Amino acid sequence: MKNKKIDRRSFLIQAGSGIGGLAIFQSALAKPVVNLLDTNSPLIIPENFEPSVWFTMQSDGKTNVHVYNTEFGQHIGTALAQLVAEELELSWGDIAIDYPSTDLPTKKLVGNVFTGGSLGVLDAFEPLRRCAAIAREFLIEAGADSLGADIADCRAEDGHVIDSAYDQRMSYAQILSERQIDHVIQPEELLEAKLKSPRDYNIIGTSKPALDIPEKVNGSARYGIDAYAPNMVYGKTSLAPTRLGSKIVDINDSLAKDIPGYITTLSLNAAGMPGMGSTDIALVLAKSFPAAMRAEKVISVEWDTPVANILDEQDLWDEALNIAKNREKAFDWLTVGDSSKAIGESDGLVEAEYRTSMIEHAALEPRSALVQPIDGTYHIYSGHQGGAVLIQFIANVLGIAEDNVVYHPHQIGGSFGDKIYADQIVLAAKACKKMGVPVKVIMTREDQFNLGHPKSISLHKMKGGIRNKETSLLSERITVVEHDVIAAPAGRWVRNGVAFDSNDDRTPEPIPGEIPPPMITGADHWYDLGATRVSFLPHNMMQRVIPTGAVRSVGNYFTVFAVESFIDELAAEIGVDPLTLRLSLLQGRGRNAGIDVPEGIASNLPDSSAYVSAGGNIRLANVLKIASGMANYRSPLVSKNIGQGLSVAAAEGRHNPSFSACVADVSLTRSGFVNVKKLTVCADVGVVVNPDGAKAQIEGSLLWGLSSAMQEAATLEGGRLKEANFDTYKWQRNADLPELDIHLVENGVVPSGIGENTMSLVAPAVCNAIYALTGQRLRSLPLKNSMPLTIA
Repeated sequence: MKNKKIDRRSFLIQAGSGIGGLAIFQSALAKPVVNLLDTNSPLIIPENFEPSVWFTMQSDGKTNVHVYNTEFGQHIGTALAQLVAEELELSWGDIAIDYPSTDLPTKKLVGNVFTGGSLGVLDAFEPLRRCAAIAREFLIEAGADSLGADIADCRAEDGHVIDSAYDQRMSYAQILSERQIDHVIQPEELLEAKLKSPRDYNIIGTSKPALDIPEKVNGSARYGIDAYAPNMVYGKTSLAPTRLGSKIVDINDSLAKDIPGYITTLSLNAAGMPGMGSTDIALVLAKSFPAAMRAEKVISVEWDTPVANILDEQDLWDEALNIAKNREKAFDWLTVGDSSKAIGESDGLVEAEYRTSMIEHAALEPRSALVQPIDGTYHIYSGHQGGAVLIQFIANVLGIAEDNVVYHPHQIGGSFGDKIYADQIVLAAKACKKMGVPVKVIMTREDQFNLGHPKSISLHKMKGGIRNKETSLLSERITVVEHDVIAAPAGRWVRNGVAFDSNDDRTPEPIPGEIPPPMITGADHWYDLGATRVSFLPHNMMQRVIPTGAVRSVGNYFTVFAVESFIDELAAEIGVDPLTLRLSLLQGRGRNAGIDVPEGIASNLPDSSAYVSAGGNIRLANVLKIASGMANYRSPLVSKNIGQGLSVAAAEGRHNPSFSACVADVSLTRSGFVNVKKLTVCADVGVVVNPDGAKAQIEGSLLWGLSSAMQEAATLEGGRLKEANFDTYKWQRNADLPELDIHLVENGVVPSGIGENTMSLVAPAVCNAIYALTGQRLRSLPLKNSMPLTIA
């Protein structure tokens, strides 16, 4: 990549969408903000300083950071509060967070804020700090005026303006109690913001306690299931015999009419988001949810089910193998050099096939939604990962103007990507419009599984070329790697592929194609190979039967599994240690060098998030060295009964890479079952805003990866998922958790994603460790299907 140049105009234009949007052209909010975390304090003290839509200050000196991202355990609000508190020079005890409602006027201010892809802190890092830095200067000016001091002698520190010449100080509370600063920051001011140098950070980089924890512990936090409106009725779904394709022919509710509280059953249609497959659903309405559940058991629904959708798991795999064999609709995602020529000129070839099963989101908290009509406006009370997108979606579904929909965010609980889907909100909204009363739809666990959007199965065909040892350097012994990815084409958008002339080329040319980036990301690895081809082959049959979606880490989970497992196989083929081979291929060449960094970026350059990949695969080499060293990799001091395996990746993708490495220590039980003893991880996440929070997210990511690698699999049977609850859908248990040794590195200029990046490392590291211990290659996930192993 070339050095990116950002001029003033392009910076302002780019600032118009997402959390990165510097939408501060009007006052922050014209109505009180609902305190989602404390139902006992619905009123907010009037604001005396409203510099931007992202935060406001009260007359008592307290600052409210308005969080438009969704909170589901990652403590995004605390991280954003740290960004504001740092530049505003606040005392940490004087900051709080809230979660504003989203309507059309608010959406025009904040843009389409969406929580996903581990982008929240990266997108917010510059705009929030710039707004806070400008606000700090206004407070200094106001404080200097009140103190009768020269502004040049004043500075802000710990919630005070301090006059260093006369040793006077005045708190923000004192300043704002005697005056209202009537100024809204304008875009042109932001470019002049005096941002602090990273070496002067006092709050960024410290482990501040999460601001949302107390209310979650004492029970005052409001979740979607807690939503209530007077005279509301309850909805229980009755699902089709297939996940997609079945149509309602008739509903017989004669028996349900004898159940006290039963109202009616509606024939509705719902989809998780625009462009996804929709499905017919019978929605049973009653005055209580228990009544709705009882009624749902006795209604009789006649379905018209297409034979083409009554498929089993093996049908999906048969079709995947057929797609791989024919390659009729292959789209090239990445090419480097001429892979076909390199294959022909290689001294030998290595081929392998890898498979991964469907995975459910499996959040503990099933989805729910309440929709209430008030004077022609539909109010949504639920948890969702993109309120701005949601109000437009629901407006389109109901055929009304977008300014007649308001979203009131609620705590989500677990998500892992599940709460980007709005099937239950669509049902509640349609029923609300039809009935004219508030409708609350609650999904049971079984509903959640079979109205879900699981991760696609994936099939990977890998081919690599090698050269003889006598004729080449180690870094040149792997001549080419070709990778075909067969998976469902999940996602709402597609992109072209990219072509590089050589390993040293940094300027790609587009390859026309229709490739969904979430399903292929991670396959464009960071290894310096002389030739590469990565192709996506869409499994359209699967998407016709199951609306697959974004489950945590999305495509990285299976693409990194294939790539990192294959790199180990290549190392074994040429007789080189996997660590040595990886380091030889991480030399910072061409597209893998990352973006060039100009002087001053860390302190005051616009669009600093564009430099998230700075350093490139050299940062991967560094974390690999650290992780392998901390794990005592292949040391004679490691027990002979322990196998060690490596993996590296820069998930969430090249747009937001966290450069990470993992070493897995595994052993075998006497009966041949794998026991993962320890995971040693080093993650370079650029800039760490909250170390404890970062480690906690990596811990969760690793355990998710371990559960997916060892246990999790959703199975298609007769056109819908066979597993419908945790008695059959297995996941990692707390009793079987390994030791986690996590090390954070800060070699970037901006924060990168944390919540998903290390998940994809676990499966290949474990499989490579199993090979090191037993000599057996496991190429299919979950690993429980390959247990017990044969012990020689």
